[in-house]
Amino acid sequence: MSIAAILVFITTYALILPAITIDIDTAEEEPGMGIESTDINLPALSLEKSVENITVSVDAKDGVFPEGTSMTVSKLKSEYARPA
Repeated sequence: MSIAAILVFITTYALILPAITIDIDTAEEEPGMGIESTDINLPALSLEKSVENITVSVDAKDGVFPEGTSMTVSKLKSEYARPA
């Protein structure tokens, strides 16, 4: 019984693995696989915000954040702060 369960698991994993690891370029070339086109603009992003002498900055390359991404920085509540 244990061998049958292991065999079923291995077979299922072997059949599912290509589907969960396929990249978009390969999927577009495969017959029967439809890839929904998304026209999301992902420009490079550089943001900087300061709160009470602490500055937080983000520099992201193209393809990381969608257009219109913003950043909000606020002071940490004392109950969540750890002593330095």
